[in-house]
Amino acid sequence: MASFTLTDLDSVLRNITGYQLTSSSLDDTHLDTPFDALGIDSVGLVELAHVLANHGAPVPAEIIEDLRTPRLVLDHVNRHLSPQ
Repeated sequence: MASFTLTDLDSVLRNITGYQLTSSSLDDTHLDTPFDALGIDSVGLVELAHVLANHGAPVPAEIIEDLRTPRLVLDHVNRHLSPQ
């Protein structure tokens, strides 16, 4: 995976949490919206962390709560996916 996009994140969240937004999918207007405002709770974030770890972007337990918005998750994942 070259980069992890907002569309990728939307797909993962829908698969693991079954969340539903009022709009059809995550878009740029949701980048800085806290996950709890999107209807994704701490259990959903833990599930997201497991999926991301399985795709090469580990999320240590101590930082899960720090990744409060889609933008923060995308930044974290893409830092891990970019060539060192």
